[in-house]
Amino acid sequence: MEEVAAVPTLVRGPCLLNVVHNGKTPALDLQDAERMGYRVAIVPGLLFKAAIADCDTALVALKSAHRHPEGPTDLTVREAFNRVGAEAWARCAQNSAIPSRCIPQRPGMPPSSHPARPRLTRPRLARRRRG
Repeated sequence: MEEVAAVPTLVRGPCLLNVVHNGKTPALDLQDAERMGYRVAIVPGLLFKAAIADCDTALVALKSAHRHPEGPTDLTVREAFNRVGAEAWARCAQNSAIPSRCIPQRPGMPPSSHPARPRLTRPRLARRRRG
């Protein structure tokens, strides 16, 4: 813990704390890390591991009940994909826009009122003529 506390005092500039559960960084309250001088903390495995645990739980429920279990949310499949940006990326593909301009500005953006599904097509390759 002393090493973690010492880093912000030795570095000129903002410090980032990489928080990995059961990793090398000791378990630390993020408010304590801020008081030590850390300005940013990342938790790279948090949602990934939570999603895996939820997937395991859903699969166990499916196996035991032999039917689709009730979900933790009532999102439709389309709403779930849009929640993670699918609609914005489809607009990019449809408009041939630069993807970074199409990314939703904030998580959980409401779905667009545009009813049509974008048509995704594969580019055609030019055939070489033999002559």
